Amino acid sequence: MIVETYQSPVVKKTLDEGKTYYALPSINLDKAYRCLIDMLHLDCQCPIFGVLRGYKQCTNGAGTSSIKLILDVPDEEIHLTEYDDWAEFLHNMKYINPVNYRSVNPTYLESLPQKHLDEIIESLTTPRPPKKYKIPQVVLERIDPAWVIGSEVPAADNSLVDKIKDLFQR
Repeated sequence: MIVETYQSPVVKKTLDEGKTYYALPSINLDKAYRCLIDMLHLDCQCPIFGVLRGYKQCTNGAGTSSIKLILDVPDEEIHLTEYDDWAEFLHNMKYINPVNYRSVNPTYLESLPQKHLDEIIESLTTPRPPKKYKIPQVVLERIDPAWVIGSEVPAADNSLVDKIKDLFQR
């Protein structure tokens, strides 16, 4: 499957050197990522996210200094999740039991019913064909340099900069 992912220039350099890229743990999202790693039975320290080419996506993931990598990833290396359910899981992390992510902290059962958390986790852990997702989100354990079939440096969006300059030129 063709996967697009936005990564830093350091990732591109690593891949250009013929080395496999493994993401390092995230400081801000470490707990959520550890939950996803457990749910999907991944063998990594931090998941790598991407999108399937040709499918609906919410964001393009581009940062100010990111590079778009185009990958041809073997199907068995791709884990798909529903983007909206992952976003909802992240939003509800504050209500989840700190010791067991599969249960709601009893204090917050009114904010997040256990049944709803079960439904989110069920959706995230149940594989289905790409067309069965509203917004399929690719989760990878690593990026193998052999998968890279292209890369692009996104064009700078100067529209905001231009708008600010226009304000000061008036």
